[in-house]
Amino acid sequence: MRLSSWPALLAALGLLLVACRVAEADGNCLPVSAEFVLTGLSNADGNSRNHEIGVCLPQFTLDLTPACRLTIKPKFANNAFISLIQVGEPEPGKPVIPRATDSIAAINDAVTNKLGYYYLDPVRCPSQYTGYVKGNRLLASDVANLISKTLNVDSTVLTAVLFTQFGLTIGWKTQGTTANELSYTAIKKEGGPTMPDFQAFAGSTNNFCPLLDINPAPDFDSNPQDGIVDAESATLVGRVPREIPGRPGYFVCAIAPAGGYVKVRKNSGGFANMAVSYAYTVDAPNTYVTCGAGGFLYKLGAVNAAGDARTDVCIACLRGSYATTGATLCEACATGQYQDQMGQKACWPCQYGYAGFEGAQRCMACFYGRAYCSEGFSPNENLFTCNSARLPSGYSPEGGYSIVRPFTDPTNVDVAMKYAPMFNSCTITSAETLIGFNVSAECRVDAYVMGDLGINGNICSANAALNSISGFYTAPNILAGLSSKGEGKSNVGMYGTLGPAGFSTTIFAASRRTQVPQDRALPTTTLLGLTFTGWGYLGGGDNGLGQNAGVRGVAADPCPAGSIKQMMNGDGVSTPGEDPSVLLSDYCVPCGPGVFCDESTSQASQNCPAGTYGAIIGAKSSLGCMECPVGTYQDMDGQFDCTVCPPNTFASAPGATSCLSCGDGYEVSVAGSNMCNACPAGKFRDAALSDSCQECPAGTSSGEAASQCNVCLPGSYSAAAKSATCTECPRGMYQSRYGAKACMQCGKGTYQDTRAAAKCKVCPVGTFNPTDGAVSLSACRKCPTGKAGTKPGAGACDECNPGYYTNRDGQSSCTPCAMGYFSPTKGQKQCEPCPRGSFTEKPGAKGCKKCPIGFYSSLPGSSKCQSCPAGSFTNSTGAQKCQRCPPGTYSTRNAADSSITCVDCPPGSFSYQYGSTECMLCPAGQYTPAVKSQACLDCPLGTYSTTDGSSRCLPCKAGFTTSSLGTDSSSGCNIKIVLNGAPAPVGSS
Repeated sequence: MRLSSWPALLAALGLLLVACRVAEADGNCLPVSAEFVLTGLSNADGNSRNHEIGVCLPQFTLDLTPACRLTIKPKFANNAFISLIQVGEPEPGKPVIPRATDSIAAINDAVTNKLGYYYLDPVRCPSQYTGYVKGNRLLASDVANLISKTLNVDSTVLTAVLFTQFGLTIGWKTQGTTANELSYTAIKKEGGPTMPDFQAFAGSTNNFCPLLDINPAPDFDSNPQDGIVDAESATLVGRVPREIPGRPGYFVCAIAPAGGYVKVRKNSGGFANMAVSYAYTVDAPNTYVTCGAGGFLYKLGAVNAAGDARTDVCIACLRGSYATTGATLCEACATGQYQDQMGQKACWPCQYGYAGFEGAQRCMACFYGRAYCSEGFSPNENLFTCNSARLPSGYSPEGGYSIVRPFTDPTNVDVAMKYAPMFNSCTITSAETLIGFNVSAECRVDAYVMGDLGINGNICSANAALNSISGFYTAPNILAGLSSKGEGKSNVGMYGTLGPAGFSTTIFAASRRTQVPQDRALPTTTLLGLTFTGWGYLGGGDNGLGQNAGVRGVAADPCPAGSIKQMMNGDGVSTPGEDPSVLLSDYCVPCGPGVFCDESTSQASQNCPAGTYGAIIGAKSSLGCMECPVGTYQDMDGQFDCTVCPPNTFASAPGATSCLSCGDGYEVSVAGSNMCNACPAGKFRDAALSDSCQECPAGTSSGEAASQCNVCLPGSYSAAAKSATCTECPRGMYQSRYGAKACMQCGKGTYQDTRAAAKCKVCPVGTFNPTDGAVSLSACRKCPTGKAGTKPGAGACDECNPGYYTNRDGQSSCTPCAMGYFSPTKGQKQCEPCPRGSFTEKPGAKGCKKCPIGFYSSLPGSSKCQSCPAGSFTNSTGAQKCQRCPPGTYSTRNAADSSITCVDCPPGSFSYQYGSTECMLCPAGQYTPAVKSQACLDCPLGTYSTTDGSSRCLPCKAGFTTSSLGTDSSSGCNIKIVLNGAPAPVGSS
């Protein structure tokens, strides 16, 4: 697929991928398992058959667990390596980035020899790629993020991962604007719908795979379908059948992984109108042959035709490296091992006392700074001195020193030499600079500038580990190294050859993943050696056997400033073949830290005095002794550093020989201070109890330089530790205790109108405050009618109980209802009068009593009931009035409680009105024979009654009658009855 077609593909898949994006899930992904095979390559930049991703992932499985853990695991890449180092240009016009498509000679030189600045650093492919996805559905971006994090590249390199109909594609830029594209076919899919729905390749029952021609040119037979390609113009990629998991007998054609090749047949022949010398076909079935142990092939889809030198073959590992079966690159021998033969499957250990650097072709040992070969490859016995007869008999390997000068001024060389801190941080001149070489018994060489105070305060010789260049003897007279720290993210390398004049060296810059600046890309070649006889140089002096006689530097006298003589033997240590008391030779070594070596003839080092230190190596004068900085001291001479003042001590001036202690209220919070610091406000220090300022706890405070904390007084507080002052309680709050961490709000019924109060004020009686934290008396409100504030400090007023009331605001007590009045519920503003027929005889009544039988109250608000008077009664309670006895009856009883108290008038008497207290006697001339009479009857004619209260009338004597009714005496019977005629009055004639 062309790079230009990506926008269309991205647009087509955009909606699909967006549709798959959901909110982040917490470990509830739907699982998925898929397997992908590399089946297509573009070659937009000519590097497709050796692509980094393709080498590491020729075929891989992809798994997403329910916990959203995504794992990509390669297959057939156990011995795969990729090269990710970028280095400077060896000369203008050559590529900056070495690629696997470079010539075999270039790769061998870069990977194996490790000399020069054209060097690849092989990196083993990851065994698996593991991470977590953010959503609960797998997206192509999740796969891209995982690959980019594992290989430490960004989106400018890994441009895209896209799901396609049958699998996915990976876009990868290697240089500039060109890019590769790798196409993968999915041969297995399980689990839920967690990826865009692609149709996994079902496979074919044919296990024959034709060659793939990825040449983008429109050739006649480019990308043929018949398995025959034009040998002149094709770019051949071999493919092999892979059986689809779970489908026996079904295959997919996968590009052959690196580390081997596909065997093909070379057939002569051609086509009409085409100048074809050969054509290639793939054997059926395809045969993939892995490189055997000791060989490698860093190429995807390699093909091999017997007898055709233009096809691919496995390359034998060079000396210093090895490879196991199916390797893509050879691995360098580890430190302490070597390999002096080509095409080997392992490296051999160095003998005891000898060492091999990484990728060593031989093991080395150094004697007083001079390297000898013990075992391993040596093409020139005279040059490399590997003849065993030339080894120093009876000596054990020992380290040594040498001192040289640069013959050229590095400050005038604006190339790779200035890229090394050793040359751009030190004040180096060819006339004055001394460079010391420390050579270990294992032939490691560290070069550093002696006695140099550096540039802009960078004490160069005090940081020899940072401002040095390191390497190894790769042969007795050859040095090489690539691992020294350089400027920025890159390394500094060197290599060169020893000779009588000194060390002819080349300095170069190498950088991993980041391109070296163009102005530092070219190497620097210089000579480090002697300007006159008398100094030792790299390679040491006489070994005691006269083998280095005539070499400049033997028995040097005097040594240059900054160095001192050291014996090569006579050190008192007995080793085989040596006399520990005999001085075999001496040579100059750099003065160590803590001392300086001036130009005196004694050549004895002098100690830096107390109060100073000698941090640099090879100090030439007392200027190399520097005063201890403030906050440090040194009470001894000859020391290479100063001691930091311990906590609670200080040194306020440079050059101190002791530190002073801090008193109460002061501390040195960290070692190495130049003065005592006052404890800040909120802290304190009692020197007898603690070494540092302590925080005042909450509830206390302190000012600056305090020896103790002050307890907060009542009315104040400190809420947190380290308080400088106690805070006054604000209005509406109080604190009654010492050492309080907070103030408390004034409660209901109280208030506080001033600050820093130890207690709250209470609302007076008759008032209340329903809220907390009141700040004024106005918060105390008068109790409303129906309620009273009986006590001070009320949060609420009390409702008047039944039988009581208040009819004004602000009352301190409730008033009892007067007699005859009552209040039935709480909170009454007034009392109600007892209704008629009831009464209250005491104040404070909750209710009224009914008048008892025989009593009544006719008015509301009665304090007592009146008894029914004689002639009346009540026959129930609660009477509002009395019932009067009916006419014909009477009653003389007061408070009569029943109608039966009304007595009937006896015969001869009567009562004519209600409520009579007595019966009246019928007057003479009248009578009543019945009880309960309401009136008397006149005596009828012919009768009379002469007394009151007659129940009957007396008849007149016979023959006489009365002249009228109601005759009240017998004399009234004066009418004589005349039969059949009118009666005649008595006495008439």
